[in-house]
Order: sequence, then structure tokens, then C-alpha cells
Amino acid sequence: MASVAEIKSRLQKLTMPVLRKEASKLIVKSQDVINAKRAELKSGLRPDGNIIGEYKSDAYKKEKIIQNPSAGGTVDLIRTKSFSKKLFVQNSKPSHFMFESTDEKSTMLFEKYGEDVRSLNQKTFEEVWRLHLAKDYIAALKKITGL
Repeated sequence: MASVAEIKSRLQKLTMPVLRKEASKLIVKSQDVINAKRAELKSGLRPDGNIIGEYKSDAYKKEKIIQNPSAGGTVDLIRTKSFSKKLFVQNSKPSHFMFESTDEKSTMLFEKYGEDVRSLNQKTFEEVWRLHLAKDYIAALKKITGL
């Protein structure tokens, strides 16, 4: 059994930079985070819960309702699915994550629909963290501390 002093010493390894680094590693490689963003796009929603946009053409809107009823005829950014299939998470600065896509249309789509489309709804992220990432995060911290 470790002494209180030894436990304290081990826990001091968990500095904010270490905690952020371990969380970042999990978030960036998480397929669950990417799938959550894909679901958000499929619903036609921005991270704040508002719709991404409306189509100008009623004929195209009807076509999109048939293709993706989840978005109800609003912009969903999944017509060919190339953009959403090529999504990845980028850790641009500490505790700040953005979605990028290697799809050739990604720059145009982000410019047209706004930079906020690069993020994920906070409640959704918290749910993904709780259900899919927290256990691995705790395991990583235990490994670092040896506890």
C-alpha cells in the first residue's frame, strides 16, 4: 500500500498540460467524435442547434428531403458523403478542437456555411466523452501515475 506522500507525489504528475495532452490524444483519434459530427451534419444542424441553411430551389429541397429526411430539406452537407467521410479532428490549440475534411470541397463549404460548422455541439461532445472516452482517459491517467 502506497503512503499518502507517495500518492501525492504520483498525483503531482498530473499537471494541466499532461491532462490536456491525454484528453487531446483521445479526442483526435476518436471515431465516436467524428460519428457525432456526421450525425449533426445529417440532421442539418449547426453546433448551436440552428439549421445550417435553406436551399433556394424548391425542387432541390424536395430532392434533398427524399435523399435525407433527417434534415427536413435544409442544408446537410452530405450530398455525396465525400465531405463527411473525410472528416477528421484537428487539435488547433490547447483544449480547442476543429473538424477538417480532406474533401476538395471542404474549404468552399466552410467559407459558405461558416467556421462554426467546424465544431460540435457541446452537449453532444459531453455525451460522447462520458459514454466513450472517459474510461480510456482515466486508464491513461492511472498509467501515468502508476495508481
